Amino acid sequence: MLAQNGFKGHEEFFEEAYFRGYADKYSLDLVTEGLGNQFAISRTYIKRFWACGHLLPPIDATLALIEKYGIRAADVAEVNVYTYSVALETEIHNARTGKDAGFSAPFIISMLLLEGGILPETFRDEKVNDGRVQELMKKVHTQADPESDKNYPQKRVVTVEILTRDGRVLSQKVEGFRGEPESPLTREEIKGKFISLTSNVIGRPKVQQIINFIEGLERKKSVQKLGALLGSKKKERK
Repeated sequence: MLAQNGFKGHEEFFEEAYFRGYADKYSLDLVTEGLGNQFAISRTYIKRFWACGHLLPPIDATLALIEKYGIRAADVAEVNVYTYSVALETEIHNARTGKDAGFSAPFIISMLLLEGGILPETFRDEKVNDGRVQELMKKVHTQADPESDKNYPQKRVVTVEILTRDGRVLSQKVEGFRGEPESPLTREEIKGKFISLTSNVIGRPKVQQIINFIEGLERKKSVQKLGALLGSKKKERK
C-alpha cells in the first residue's frame, strides 16, 4: 500500500542497511549465486536444543565427552570452552534467570554434567539458582580462540576441554553442530522436538494429527485443515 501511494525506500537498501546489519564484510555475488536453482530454505538449520545457536557446538562437544568418558559433575575440576569471538558477544556468564540461561555456556554445560542433557523445562529460574548449579558454573570458562575466529562464519569451530579431579585433560573439537545442513537431524529427531515443544500447548492427540497431516502434505488438496489443527487447547469453563 505504501508503494502504491508513491512511498520510496533507499535504492541501495540491501547494501547500505540489511547486509551491514548482519556482517562487517559481505559479498554481493553470493546474493544471486545459483538464483533460481538453489533454494536457501533447504540450507537452514534446526536446533536440537532450546539455547542460543552459538552454544550448540559446545553442547555437542560436551555431550560427546560425557558419552565417551562417562564424565559427570563430581569428576570435574574445570571446563574451558574455546570458541569464536562473536559467540562471546551474546554470552551471559552469570545467569540468574531461566531466560538468561539460554545464553549461558556455564549454565548449560553445568546442566549437561549434572543431568546428562537439557530440556525446555531445564531453563527455569529455580534450576539456575540451585546451589549445586551455581557452584559448578564457576568452574566453566569461555574464551575466544584465534583458530575459531579464522574459520567463522563458514565454520563454527569450538573446542571443549574438561580437566578432571584425577588429573586428566579431556578435549573435544567440533566444526559445527547437529542440525546444520552438513549434519542434519533425522526426521524422528525433528518430530521428537516438535512433540516436546507442543504437547502441553495443543495436546498430544492434536500434535499427532498435525504430524500425520504434514507427512501426507503432497497428497492434500488444501492445507486449510492444518490451520485449525494448530489452534491451542480450549480452556475448560468453570
